[in-house]
Amino acid sequence: MTHRLCIVSGCLLGLMVSPAFAQFGDVTLSTFGYFQVSFQHQESTLEEDTDNSFNVQQLNLFFQTDFTPRWRGFVNFEVLNNFSSSQGWGSFDLDEAWVRYRANQHFILRAGLQVPKFNRLNEIKNRTPLLPYVVRPLVYEESFSEFFNIEEFVPERAFLQLEGWFPVTAVKLDYAVYLGNSPNVNSQFDNTRNETSQQTGVDTTTTVLVGGRVGLRYGELELGVSATRETTNDFSVLAEAEADDRPFIEGIAPNELSAIPKTRLGVDLSYQLGGFFLEGEYIAVRNDVDLPKRLATRDGPPRLGLDRTFYYATLSYPITERLLAYGSYWYSTERFLVEVLSRSYHEEVNVQVFTGGVRYALLQDADGFDRITLKAQYAFAEIDEDVDVTVSVVNLEQDNHLHVFGVAVSVLF
Repeated sequence: MTHRLCIVSGCLLGLMVSPAFAQFGDVTLSTFGYFQVSFQHQESTLEEDTDNSFNVQQLNLFFQTDFTPRWRGFVNFEVLNNFSSSQGWGSFDLDEAWVRYRANQHFILRAGLQVPKFNRLNEIKNRTPLLPYVVRPLVYEESFSEFFNIEEFVPERAFLQLEGWFPVTAVKLDYAVYLGNSPNVNSQFDNTRNETSQQTGVDTTTTVLVGGRVGLRYGELELGVSATRETTNDFSVLAEAEADDRPFIEGIAPNELSAIPKTRLGVDLSYQLGGFFLEGEYIAVRNDVDLPKRLATRDGPPRLGLDRTFYYATLSYPITERLLAYGSYWYSTERFLVEVLSRSYHEEVNVQVFTGGVRYALLQDADGFDRITLKAQYAFAEIDEDVDVTVSVVNLEQDNHLHVFGVAVSVLF
């Protein structure tokens, strides 16, 4: 089965699940899930450090009920990184909880917590048995969320989504539009600094996330364009003083750095030619900060910016019906700059990864679904960090090279 057919199988899996967890009248509750257990060995040239570890990278447990042919309920719990509440390891999250109404192929409405459509991989990133990677492309690797800000690159939560598709001669057009909370959600971490506790998990502003994707399918070619827009209060901390220290940016109030527009733009492409399958994505994230002219430097207007970019490309080929080989390239960059009054601060972090591996379907069921999958992957990563602080005459350039080898078993149950 080719990689593309595996992805299609994952999308259709919810329609074909047979085990029943419980039955109430004519309504059946089905349960199924995925998990991936891995062993990874890592060598770092920066600290001359070597380590290896076993890890339950991710487990997703799904509950699904089809009330009628038009109505469906769906819940998804996600567990990461050897989760243990007593040891303080990993995390346990409610990833999805939504109800869907399907009027026809043109009008499908989902209400509730859900993973929105953004590029091609976002919705299916947790289908670990169907993807060839031990470690997925950086912005989709959920097990990295503790140290890599995944949600800055892709929207992970929406609450209302309308989608559908239309055939136009030999072309299939599909669309999705959605709404969700802004990034300004109250958390327990925020409440530790407040005298009065507030409800967590809720938006603290009147703004919303707005996003969507438009896709085109023609034969073996699939092309999509995605975009989101939201506002963030993250920059306001730059104007807040901590203890007796001065704020990072002086001469401006925190509320002047609130409600900063943030946009994401994504492009995805996939194409199959013969046995070869090519897929790739591009993501650009921009924060548009308009500073008052009173903060201008001697050399020009004030500037404050934070831009992120990520792209990847993977070429795969099925050596046999069960064995798939692939090579992939990933690149991400983050640029942060401040030029106000007498302060100048530039920071840039670039990460590029060369990787390749194999995937073998060890066990398939009668319907052709891969129940147990074995994986092996090698990755060479270059991490370059450059910090330039003019006000303190500091210039830091730091390079780190990583060699990572991983093996994993993914299970569909």
